[in-house]
Amino acid sequence: MWIAASLIAPIALGVLGCHGSDDGARASGSEPRSASVKPASPAPPPEGLRADLRLDAPGAWLGALRSSVGAGRFAALVPRDLSDLVDRLCGPVPDAVASRLRGRLEAVWLDRPASPGWACATGLEAEASDDYPLGVGVPVSAPDAAGVRRVLPASGATGGVTAAPAAPPVAFRGGVVVVASDVRALDASLSYLLARAAEAASPGSPGSVAPQLTVTWPEAVVGPSVRAPLAEAVRQAAGRARASISAERARHSRAPIVDPARLVDALDDAAQRALAFVPDLAGARLHVAPDASGWRVWGSVHVTPGSPLAARVLAAPESASLGVDALPGDVAAALLWPANAPATGDDADASDRVEALRRLAGSRLSQADAVVIERALASVRQASRGPMTLALGGDSRGAWLALGDAQTTAAPSRDALKAATRTDFAASVVEAIFGCDAAARGGWVAAPASRRGPTGASPGAASDPAADATSPPATLALCKGATSPALSLGATEAGTSWTLALLRGASQPPGGAPPAPTLGTPAPGGLGALPDVARVVPDLPRPALALVAVAPSRLVPALALAVPGLSAKLGRAARYYQDAAPTLVTLARDARGDLRFDARVMAGGLSRFLEVVELVALATPHPSDSAGP
Repeated sequence: MWIAASLIAPIALGVLGCHGSDDGARASGSEPRSASVKPASPAPPPEGLRADLRLDAPGAWLGALRSSVGAGRFAALVPRDLSDLVDRLCGPVPDAVASRLRGRLEAVWLDRPASPGWACATGLEAEASDDYPLGVGVPVSAPDAAGVRRVLPASGATGGVTAAPAAPPVAFRGGVVVVASDVRALDASLSYLLARAAEAASPGSPGSVAPQLTVTWPEAVVGPSVRAPLAEAVRQAAGRARASISAERARHSRAPIVDPARLVDALDDAAQRALAFVPDLAGARLHVAPDASGWRVWGSVHVTPGSPLAARVLAAPESASLGVDALPGDVAAALLWPANAPATGDDADASDRVEALRRLAGSRLSQADAVVIERALASVRQASRGPMTLALGGDSRGAWLALGDAQTTAAPSRDALKAATRTDFAASVVEAIFGCDAAARGGWVAAPASRRGPTGASPGAASDPAADATSPPATLALCKGATSPALSLGATEAGTSWTLALLRGASQPPGGAPPAPTLGTPAPGGLGALPDVARVVPDLPRPALALVAVAPSRLVPALALAVPGLSAKLGRAARYYQDAAPTLVTLARDARGDLRFDARVMAGGLSRFLEVVELVALATPHPSDSAGP
C-alpha cells in the first residue's frame, strides 16, 4: 500500500523541488483540515492498519464507474454490486449474507506479519427471528457479551477426515455485518468496524447519501517508514537501467551524444534527494466521486508542522492565474507552474543547466558550444517571469513540444536561440535523435497565419526579426533536405506572452511541420472552451502550486510523432485520435503547509484512457511473443 501512497508524494516533491526559496511567498488557499488523517471512531484502530476505506451509496458509485469504463474488456474489473465488491475485497461472502447487504461500506486493510488481510462492514437486513436471523438453514452463534453473533459452519459441512469444518469469517450485530478475508483479520478489526459502521445500520433511502469513496492512509503508510522501501525501489530500478545500458553499449561502437548511464545517475540522485522529504509526510486522505462533468478525485497530504518539507511548501511560489483557458485545443499534456522572476543579470540558473548538460555530454560538448548554449538559456530564463507552461500536443499535421510564459515584458532573444541551434553539439543531437541532417544556415521565416497571435505579421515578413514584443511569429529550420519529416523551432509573442516550440511534421516536406502553438493567451477553440472544462475551472483550487492537464487519447499520437521510431512501434495506437476529454490535476497548499490536490476527469476521459492503454498494449511487442514453443 505504500506504493499507492507514494503516487502523491513524488508529484508534490518534484514540483516543490523546481521552485527556489521565496521568503515572501504567502500561505493562502487554505481549507479546514479534516480533523487529522486519523478516521474518527470511538474504538481504537486495529494493529497494522494500512488503509481505511468508506464508500457512500455504493450502488450509485459503482453504477457511475461502470458507465465511465464502458463495455470494453475492462468492464469486468468493475464489481456488479455491493455484494460483489465485498466478495472481491474482503473474501467470499455466504449467499445468505450477500443478498442482505445494504447501505454504506466501511473497510480496512491490515498488514500485520501474523494476519494480513481485508475486513469489510456494511448494513445487514436481518430477519426478526432470534434463531435464524439470516434465514432458515444458516446457523449462527449466540450473542457474546458485546451482542456480536458469528456465522457457524453450514449444517452437514465437513472439513475432512480429521479437521473440523471452518466457520466463515463473518460476524454481525444488529444491522451491521463484518466480512473478513480470514478469522484473524475479523478478530482484529471487528470492534473498530462495528463502531465505524454503526451509523449506517439504518441507511435510509439509497439516494439519501451522495456516492463518494474516501480512503485514508495513516502516517505508517505515508510517512517516515516508507522512505527506505521507496529508496530501495529507486536504487533497484536504476541498477536495472544501468545493466540494460551496458548491454546496449556493447552492441554499438559509437558513443551516444549524451551518456545514458550518467543520465540515470542524475535521475537516481534527484530521486534520492526528493525522498529525503518523505519522513515529513504524516498521512493522506483521498476522495473519489462522480460529478456533472465526469469524476472528481481530491484530497490532502498532511505535512509535519515545522519540518523541512513544510518550510519548502510554505516558501514555494503560487499563482492564481494557472488556468487551462490559455491552452490550445490540440494539447495532449501540459504542466503549468508559477515562476520566480529572475533578478536582473542573474544567469546562475542557465549556468547550472549548462553544467548539468556538460556532465551528461562529456567531451561531446565543447567549451565554445557551451558558451553559446548558456547565452540562449540565460535569455530564456530572463524572460521567464510569469506563470510558465510546458506542453506537448499536435494533430494530423504533426506534433509540437512548447514552453511559454504568460506574463512577461520581453521574449527570449531569437538571435541567441538561432546561434545555439547552429552549434556542432545541437547538430549532433538533431542527427542522433531525429535522424536528419541539421540545417547549417538560414534564418527565422514568417510563420503561417493560421496560428498567429495578436502581434503576428503578414506573410512574407523579413527573416531574422529582432527579438522584441512586436516580432512576428516565425520558424527556424532545424533539419535540411526533404528526406525526413520537417523539424523546426517556432517562436511566437502575443501580448504579454511568448512561446517557443519544437515542431515536427507528420510527413516529409512540402507538408512541413505543424504551425506553432500560442501558450498563455486565451483563444477560441482552446481547451478551456470545452463545456466540461469550463464548468469545473471556477471550482479548482486557487492559488495553486502547479496544474497538470492530460488528454489521454491525444497523448499517444503526439508522442509517436515527437519521438522518432515510436510511431512504428505503436502501430495503429499512434493513429488513435479523438476529442480531448482531458484530466486536470491541481496541486495547492493550505495555511498550515499541508498539500492539497484536486483532479477532474472529464466525461469520457476514463474510458478513452483505458482504450489507449489497450491499444498500446496490443501494439507493443512482448518478449514472450517471439519465444519458441
